[in-house]
Amino acid sequence: MPLFAPIRSSQLLQHLRPGTLALAVLGVAHSVQAAVQFELIPATQAWNTITQVGGVPVLPFDLTPQAAIVDITPGIATIPGMPMQANGNPAVTTLSSATALTKYTMGVQWNQTWANQYLGPIFFSGYGTMALTLALPARTTAFHLFGVSNFGGTHIFQATSDSGAGSGPVTVVTTGMNDAVPGLGFYTSQAGEFLQTIEVQADASFGIAVFGIAQAPDAPALSAATPAPGAAQLQVTAPTDVGTHAVTGYLASCAPQAGGAALTVTGSTSPLTVSGLTNGTTYMCTVAATSAAGTGPASGAQAVTPAAPVAATVAPVPALSTLGAGLLALLSAGLGAWGLRRREP
Repeated sequence: MPLFAPIRSSQLLQHLRPGTLALAVLGVAHSVQAAVQFELIPATQAWNTITQVGGVPVLPFDLTPQAAIVDITPGIATIPGMPMQANGNPAVTTLSSATALTKYTMGVQWNQTWANQYLGPIFFSGYGTMALTLALPARTTAFHLFGVSNFGGTHIFQATSDSGAGSGPVTVVTTGMNDAVPGLGFYTSQAGEFLQTIEVQADASFGIAVFGIAQAPDAPALSAATPAPGAAQLQVTAPTDVGTHAVTGYLASCAPQAGGAALTVTGSTSPLTVSGLTNGTTYMCTVAATSAAGTGPASGAQAVTPAAPVAATVAPVPALSTLGAGLLALLSAGLGAWGLRRREP
């Protein structure tokens, strides 16, 4: 028996468990969780045409560095191929697994495992390994993968965000051979919420492949915060790690230091002005970068205290009559002194 026999897959049996939504073989299913949601990717969709998850645009992992790993290489902790940043720089974050994986290539003898005819690298959990935790790259807002138990069985997926919110278990049961297996996408629905892990549990060993991701930009720098009457002017420096999509703008926020609702404003260029602030009140202000992948984490906060403009002090101007009288007195005094000098012997 080969180390990884052809994966046996089947039609999906719909299972309902607390916190889950039944998966439909045809069409797309969405969860109803508030912060972390999932979406079914139909198995009939070609693996290289997946462009979004939950309306969030995703980019595929590069298969070239995955294919470069020699088959039956064990002990893999990092899955390569993270997409380049939108600015052309290499990604600085990785997809990793707490469970050592083994790489294989999906051969032509397996091409009916997924109806989308994927032929490429696959990562196998290893015989007897029935649980796996993927640590997603920082600031992940959407992620998809395909996975199936070896020789069929039950496998359960669950995504968790950095706040601890979860998608609830998504259960897929496979029983036969050569039937379509769908992909699963997870995404966040709240700004500042990022996927952190995807946990997989199965009745037997299993394989995963076909990864795609949306990654929000890193925090920009709040390089200056200048008070103005009833406002704060915030100078922003773009982040160096922009994630998978180009930065399209910034979200500025100022909240009273003593507590209370924040005032926010969006803009595409620096500086950004947050208006409607109360003079004499200290606010803590931050900025965050946004892209098609979502809004990234906020910058460090700076304190700003708006102040009313200071009225200029103007000296009083003497009345004309007073000024005239003063001039006449000076003139008279001058003429008198001149007359006295003229009468001297």
